[in-house]
Amino acid sequence: MDPLLLKYTGKIIKQNRISKGMKQKELAKGICSVSYLSKFEKGLVLPNEEVIEQLKEKLSAEDRLVKQKNKSFHYNLEKFHIAIIEKNNNEMENIYKQLNLHSSLNQHEELLYRYEVYKMLYFNYKGEINKTKRIIDSLEETINVLPEDVRYYFHCYSGRYYYYIQDFQKSYEHYSKAETLFYYPVLSLKEKGDFFYSLAMACCQINKLQMALTKGKQSLSFYQSDYNIKSSMEAHVLLGIAYRKNAQYQEALDQYSNAKKAMVLCQDYSIHYIIEHNLGYLNSKLGFSEESLEFFKKCVELTNESQMDHKIHSILSLTHEYYKLGLKQEAIKWINEASSILEQNEGLRKLYKVELLTNKLLITQDWNKLEENIMEIIHHYEGKAKYYDLSIYLEKLAEKLFSISRYKKSANYFQLSLQYFKKSQKEIN
Repeated sequence: MDPLLLKYTGKIIKQNRISKGMKQKELAKGICSVSYLSKFEKGLVLPNEEVIEQLKEKLSAEDRLVKQKNKSFHYNLEKFHIAIIEKNNNEMENIYKQLNLHSSLNQHEELLYRYEVYKMLYFNYKGEINKTKRIIDSLEETINVLPEDVRYYFHCYSGRYYYYIQDFQKSYEHYSKAETLFYYPVLSLKEKGDFFYSLAMACCQINKLQMALTKGKQSLSFYQSDYNIKSSMEAHVLLGIAYRKNAQYQEALDQYSNAKKAMVLCQDYSIHYIIEHNLGYLNSKLGFSEESLEFFKKCVELTNESQMDHKIHSILSLTHEYYKLGLKQEAIKWINEASSILEQNEGLRKLYKVELLTNKLLITQDWNKLEENIMEIIHHYEGKAKYYDLSIYLEKLAEKLFSISRYKKSANYFQLSLQYFKKSQKEIN
């Protein structure tokens, strides 16, 4: 072999060894001394061709081992993903422990990134959302260089995270990015239905109602093709909400009726609360406050200790109806019950304290305090895209200021109220 070629062969051997995470001692064992290998890698000695062939063979064997390990890791990784999607608790925990012990984890960048993305769903499922956010932050700058399916799941699970923390605009943006990467052949009917259901939910929250209806119908179609009655039931409720928000009340009632039929058919009452709550909201919109109150009270009864967010939501709806009927004492009674729940739950307090405060100040007619807190209220309701509600609160404040001759301030709030009302209508259309 040419001496110049031997010298460069030493360099190549070193690069391959380092890329496989091998130490000189491991590679040299049974072939030559560590010091001799070190000199060869530096181009200081020229071994015979037999030694070089033995070193190359050992590196090839290591290559085959790494590929085998990666194949095993990839197999477990996909099993882990499926276990989370199917909510198979025991299997996901067992595989999670195995994956964290896998030696090839740091030797294959693509598999490592894929694992990080799947862990986003895992931590969402476990309720450890801070860990999900850390992964989002760590991957956002590099995600565009990863394979398309990894990017798809990254945006899906980011959308899920932002929906959970009620940043619905960001949730919608991530789901929309995921849709551009949507790859039909590799997804099951259930996964396709779940994706369009999640996108429709985000659209509904930010009042992109025509899109919510389109995506919701796509979701329902996939679920029905899969004969998935439970998921079809949930899609009917979602469509009912979108129709109700779009002032298509008969269509909304039809969807809630279909949801109830599906609920009885599959004997799954987990969504009973949501159906009743939305029937309450629909009756409120139609001006039937007495009927609406009965639905909301039933919702409070249907909630358990693990559904305190649902309970708060229904209590806020009850206070709205009592306020509309002029029953101030009843409204305050429910406000106080909600306050006692929030005192014991920091997470819910962060989500609902502004809405509870707004309701309380309106009911007690504490206009001075309402004005003091108006910027925080505007920021909160803007963040949740609740422009219509915000327009009503600003209008009531403006009316009060007008009645006490504070005309300039009143005019400002009337104008702001009109802006948010127009924004709410624009979002709907």
